[in-house]
Amino acid sequence: MKRSFLSCSAVALIAAGVATGCASVTDVVASDKPDVYMVTAQASGTSLAWAHAHEKAVSAAASYCKQKGMQPAIKSEATSGVTHLEQHSATVSFECHPQAWALGPGAAH
Repeated sequence: MKRSFLSCSAVALIAAGVATGCASVTDVVASDKPDVYMVTAQASGTSLAWAHAHEKAVSAAASYCKQKGMQPAIKSEATSGVTHLEQHSATVSFECHPQAWALGPGAAH
């Protein structure tokens, strides 16, 4: 029995989509507190969707601060979603601090 290359490719793409799931990230927005920002990521399709959502939200925070020549300091995180069939979300609140801030007190600024 012959199978076409197209049907095998389609099956491989579908399997890859199921294994990796889908994720999306909102724009970073200012919170009601001065210099505190928020971003939410959502993921679905895998049993580790919560981890994927967390990683995407933290990555978006890091990218936002990096554009300002700074680094993020995560203030809080809220997550939702329990089963692999649900959409999972992670919302992080963060501040952007100068790079030397991570070195601790007394570091040269």
